[in-house]
Amino acid sequence: MLFTQSFGEEVRIHALQTGTVAVKKAHFQYTGPERLRMPFILLDPRWVAPMPIWTWLVETPFGKYLIDAGETTHFFKKDHFKDQVEAFVNRSILKIKIKEEEVLHRQLAVLGLSPNQLDLVVFTHLHLDHVDGVRHLNGVECWVHQEEWRRPFGVPFSALPSSFQPKLMDLPDEDEVFAQSRKIDDWVDLIPTPGHTYGHQSVRIRTSEYTIILAGDATFTEAQLRQNRVGGIHVDRHLSRATIKKLQLFCGMEGNVIYLPSHDPESAYRLVNKVCTCL
Repeated sequence: MLFTQSFGEEVRIHALQTGTVAVKKAHFQYTGPERLRMPFILLDPRWVAPMPIWTWLVETPFGKYLIDAGETTHFFKKDHFKDQVEAFVNRSILKIKIKEEEVLHRQLAVLGLSPNQLDLVVFTHLHLDHVDGVRHLNGVECWVHQEEWRRPFGVPFSALPSSFQPKLMDLPDEDEVFAQSRKIDDWVDLIPTPGHTYGHQSVRIRTSEYTIILAGDATFTEAQLRQNRVGGIHVDRHLSRATIKKLQLFCGMEGNVIYLPSHDPESAYRLVNKVCTCL
């Protein structure tokens, strides 16, 4: 499923839905004691409705950048995980659905692209539903925040192909409103949004009229940003709260910000209709 919006003649953004994921209710939102959070998520019998897995293709005059790689039907194969603990945990807390035509390389083909025409892949983080599609991207340069690799949280290393050797990069010291960033080109940069994982980062695209934030799992939905709610899965609740506060401040100060988390059912609608998050 593809959705596209252009911002002037310089920037075009495509939303590619690579299947859906359902998670436990405690995974999506948890309010109990912090020390019981992870076992509660694992044992919670309740599930939220399936959420889209959005992958983004950003086109500027400087290049074509893929943001995350989404899921793949390889997830359903018995040998997808080489580590049985990783297999048990991921298959216990995620319900993945994806059709063959939704796999990343098939959707790129609809756009007339092959993976080797991509200039860069940027990962917001390395959780399974964001990184699994990397097996279809052999030879493409991949960027991962160094903290995501060095202090992993929930990274399914045994499911990653041996060819996956990302470039580890850092981001400048952070301030309250993302004034510091790592530049990709004149329109696109990376901002640190830790909390969900230590190395979580978001992609910011500035156009003449709008600023678009591809937020990964900084929050699962725009509503969580508005309501100041931390998702159930996170490596550090305080980091997540600080990131949400900075995102709120940025949206309030910047004005026309289109905020697009990776699992919000309304993200494609907000992209296509240029709906801003006003806080």
